[in-house]
Amino acid sequence: MQLMAHIVIKNMQTTLQTLLLLYILFFSTLTHAQLNVDLEPIDEMLGVTIPGSVQSLNIPYDNIEINRQAFHLFLPDAEGTYPLVIYIHGGGFTGGSRDKVFVDGALQESLQYFLENGVAFISIGYRLLNSNGPDEEGVIKSLRDSKRALQFIRYHAAELKIDPERIALMGGSAGAGTSLWLATKPDMADPESSDPVLRESTRATAIFLNGSQATYDIPRWESEIYEDFDFTLEDLESILGFDRLSNFYGGLESVEQLYEDPTLVAYREEVDMLAHMTSDDPPVFINSGSGAAHPENDPFHHHAQSLAIQTHAITAGLPEVKATIKLPGIDTSEGETGEEFLVRYLMPEPIDDEGPVVTSSDQNLAEEQMLLYPNPTANVLHIKNTSLHARYQIYDLQGKLVMTGKGSSIDVMALSQGTYLLNVDATISRFIKQ
Repeated sequence: MQLMAHIVIKNMQTTLQTLLLLYILFFSTLTHAQLNVDLEPIDEMLGVTIPGSVQSLNIPYDNIEINRQAFHLFLPDAEGTYPLVIYIHGGGFTGGSRDKVFVDGALQESLQYFLENGVAFISIGYRLLNSNGPDEEGVIKSLRDSKRALQFIRYHAAELKIDPERIALMGGSAGAGTSLWLATKPDMADPESSDPVLRESTRATAIFLNGSQATYDIPRWESEIYEDFDFTLEDLESILGFDRLSNFYGGLESVEQLYEDPTLVAYREEVDMLAHMTSDDPPVFINSGSGAAHPENDPFHHHAQSLAIQTHAITAGLPEVKATIKLPGIDTSEGETGEEFLVRYLMPEPIDDEGPVVTSSDQNLAEEQMLLYPNPTANVLHIKNTSLHARYQIYDLQGKLVMTGKGSSIDVMALSQGTYLLNVDATISRFIKQ
């Protein structure tokens, strides 16, 4: 009997050792070996009309959940090296797929535009939050998958025919929030890692956000993003349900833990994009098409999220900040689309003998940045760095126009207490009326 037990245990140990060896071999092949990128003509269903354009589908970048941790590659041609746009799909971290490019007409138009302008395109997948029970990791799992995908693409740039120094990010909803997280976090390259993929940089050239969340420190939605809307964390919990909110942070016993548990406080800081934002982050194009007046009708894409990104990005001194925000009618795009914005940074104009080319939007940021004082104010708001005859519009955060006029000093005594947006020549600033 003892002999039989010994044989069973020995066999189990051998089996485990074999499985471990196979895992190590597979992982090593995935990260260290040269990729086999099988290029074929782009699928006709994508509607791409670029002669010679090619694709390679379902390239894995990790092996924890290989059906999710993979990406689709699209190149203008089978020869050459190209700048890249990485697309990250949305779906609230509970749905969506890298296959969106095969079913979304607007995304296919973006793909066509990038390829015809000599820019490669990758649509990545990532692991989702568990919808059928507890999730012990939370949103950081999805974010780190996208991080690894970016690093994997950089590590294998030669095989993928990608210029590793020119990589931009774009996404919608959760994909936009992920793009913002990647763009604002200090470089997450780990030079000491035994995995060469993780030694690669995570910095981006530019980002295009469509319906993004401003931060995944969700308590900050109550205290800052939606402070003027009487929209609380309790309201959000009633919309999401406690289980989904719990899974977002890897498991909660109560919402109070988010404020009291040091581990969860650190988690919140890790996923707080606004807190990470600094002047060395890439230029950003922000788009918000939500028509919801109150966050209860669209808490994930409400215009207050995009306004927070815009305000913090300008304050942090990002190289360029463009925005089209449906409510309250903000448009600083100068007619440029998000796709054109990315291509402009990925395919920059040549530098002449007199120095780098400066775009008009760069000049606007450098020369026309407004300074409001005092802010907050109870009586008069003064505007520095604007004309004495400049016309202005003041909006409340519901997008309602509440005051117009011209001049560099504004009497705001008639306004109710709260936060307002001041628009002067398409430059938006936020002020508080006490």
